[in-house]
Amino acid sequence: MPGLSRFASKDMDVLVDAINKYSVGLDDTFTRLHAFGLNPQSSSYPPYNIQKLNDNEWKIELGLAGWSKEEVEVSTKEKQLHITSIRERPSEGNDEFLHRGLAARSFDRTFNLSEDVEVSSVTFCNGLLTISLERIIPEAQQKKVYEIT
Repeated sequence: MPGLSRFASKDMDVLVDAINKYSVGLDDTFTRLHAFGLNPQSSSYPPYNIQKLNDNEWKIELGLAGWSKEEVEVSTKEKQLHITSIRERPSEGNDEFLHRGLAARSFDRTFNLSEDVEVSSVTFCNGLLTISLERIIPEAQQKKVYEIT
């Protein structure tokens, strides 16, 4: 596309200023992204995939081997999706492991959601938590075709 420039991280202030000149109501979006960047998630557990199905649907899959659906909570608050272990895993006591490759630690994974994206379903099957997301397009923004009389 002609006229578009590529920005680097050093140009972020210029980019935000340019966007603010021509945008209304995006302040919250920038605040949420900035806050999320200040608190990066330090753990890669649990592993996850994000799959784009089309322009209006996505799927997030989390590998939760050894967990049950009763031990996991999926919630949204302030346009953030939270996946959290709701019960501390019991310690194995005096069990001796030659190798311990299955994680049994608690977790809290967070994803930012756009203002128009909502959770459509949550399933848990064979240790795989699947969260389906969809963009809700308001009726006023949907295409309308009018009959010509």
